[in-house]
Amino acid sequence: MKREMQWDDKFTSLTVGTDVVVTVRISNQKLVCDWSPEWAQWDDLQSSVELKQLIQRANDKLQHNSVSKGSGKSKQRRFTNVAHCRFISVYMPHAGYPHGELSMVYDQLDWILADAQNMNYASVLGGDFNTQWNVGVRGDMIREFSYMFGLSLANPAHMPESWTFRSSAGIKRQIDFILF
Repeated sequence: MKREMQWDDKFTSLTVGTDVVVTVRISNQKLVCDWSPEWAQWDDLQSSVELKQLIQRANDKLQHNSVSKGSGKSKQRRFTNVAHCRFISVYMPHAGYPHGELSMVYDQLDWILADAQNMNYASVLGGDFNTQWNVGVRGDMIREFSYMFGLSLANPAHMPESWTFRSSAGIKRQIDFILF
């Protein structure tokens, strides 16, 4: 599905159609992203080559300019002196799969992220993790994995109105995350 994505003139807001998806700014040599509550649109965007190019352009532009502060909750991640960014899309096996399948995916992610760090690449990891943040063993695994690589959670994990999955019983959960 093709969507119209563009930055504003100052490279501070990325819009998809008429909706602002994220506002960005540089603060104390850190890239600060303020994600909109409707971030779930990311699911359609995460594999987009166009999005990767747009984020790289904004990062390059913002590293050279100081821009005004955004509003709302922010997450900060150091992106200074980083020439490249690795975007990783993931679909984790759900609870019905054997634990070995989950371990294999985490091992692959470990290798990919370690390689990115060795090459001084910034990393953005997003996708369907098939678990809630910090809930149960699988939720603890993603939190600990993120901590191990110094990744921050970009989307709000504890906002009741923010959900990415609805079970057949109508229970809403947030199981898709963006880590950077």
